Amino acid sequence: MSKLSFAGHDLFEELSPLARWLAVFAIANLVAVTVVLIALPSTGWRDVAPYDVARFLTFRSTFDSWGPIREAWLYLQDPGDDAVYQAVFFDAGTKFQYALTSLLPIEAMMLVLPGDDVRFGPLELVSWFAMWVTAVFVALIFLRSLDQYTPQYAPRSTPERLLLAATAMGMTLTFYPLAKATSLGQIQTWINALFAILVWLWMSRRPVHAGIVGGVICAIKPQLGLLLLWGLLRRQWGFSGAFAATLGVIGMVTLGLYGLEHNLDYLHVLSYISRHGESYYPNQSINGLLNRLLDNGPNRDFDVNAFPPYDATVYIGTIVTSVIIVAAALLWRAGEHRSASAFDLLIAALSFTIASPVAWEHHYGVLMPMYAMLLPAMLRWPVFGSWTLPVLGVSYVLSSHFFDVAQEAAGTPLLTPVQSYLLVAAFLVLAMLYAIRHREAADADAQPEPDAARMPATAT
Repeated sequence: MSKLSFAGHDLFEELSPLARWLAVFAIANLVAVTVVLIALPSTGWRDVAPYDVARFLTFRSTFDSWGPIREAWLYLQDPGDDAVYQAVFFDAGTKFQYALTSLLPIEAMMLVLPGDDVRFGPLELVSWFAMWVTAVFVALIFLRSLDQYTPQYAPRSTPERLLLAATAMGMTLTFYPLAKATSLGQIQTWINALFAILVWLWMSRRPVHAGIVGGVICAIKPQLGLLLLWGLLRRQWGFSGAFAATLGVIGMVTLGLYGLEHNLDYLHVLSYISRHGESYYPNQSINGLLNRLLDNGPNRDFDVNAFPPYDATVYIGTIVTSVIIVAAALLWRAGEHRSASAFDLLIAALSFTIASPVAWEHHYGVLMPMYAMLLPAMLRWPVFGSWTLPVLGVSYVLSSHFFDVAQEAAGTPLLTPVQSYLLVAAFLVLAMLYAIRHREAADADAQPEPDAARMPATAT
């Protein structure tokens, strides 16, 4: 059998070991793990990641975000005496948990396609394209990270560059949290794409543009507003100013459309969610872990109209761990990250996600750009010795699949931590990011001061 050739050259001779092994790992992870899972008696074909990937590719989704958003928008067209969150979230029991800025896509769509009712097709089309945008920018992040951290592993030829980009895109499109967001019909798909763009802009030393994107993300998901505080503490004035200005403009538009009372009512929702959280197993947060461990609320069934009852242990445990995680991201070893490296940014974003009382599986789509940056960096700095790449690989396998077999632990509260495998993967990534940031800072401190005339522009 003749070897595969490309433009007159043996393709495999053109490829580095990294390109070969990454492609093999990606295929083995997708195929082998899926086959093993389907072979289990408890797992059906609807319970594996490729099912959600197939739904994305065939443009099929539900209305997990758009249904509640539509209900809130319709209420505000002819509001009653109660504020929107009181009427929709508390009285009707619809889990509309977004800020009113999330209604702006519907407002924009109705300007272009006016009618008597909201149609989901255009919104889902944007989500479908957002998934591809995420894949493209993850590939760009990976290639830039190779060039920046491990130039010896950077693509040596066009075929290799194309293969590495295609591998990164394929791993992104089949990454379970990302595919799940699209399959559910989640506005999180937009956030995942925007976050990948933000990371790429930061790596490209465009902090102002990154701040604009960050402001848009925060308008959709207020928890990530802590990135503004991160920027201020790092004295990243361009990023912080653009972030605040963008968020301010979007906020003023929302305030003008819906009024002060309806917007302020969102604070009641945030307070309520922080006191209750979610016990349903896809909530991969400390709050979800504690609720399940204490058998406080439904585990395997999602209650679309209710939350688990208030539990003081869960509430206090959530608050304490959230404060620790957020404070560490913002303040720990501040002297090491005055330059606000890309890894420091990723630490902040992942910490704020983990620390949220509700962190659904699809919220961890933000992990994919992190893996794209981590692999080259960990080749340069093997922070865990011979375990470095295995730890990275285990984390990726845990986060890139849905393990329905883990839900068998639902009937035994003491075993329910097994259900938090995605949270474990996220903490592994967080540990790797901290370790890499420390090594990067140590290397920077060890370098002699460059000539001022030759210093690159800083991300300010």
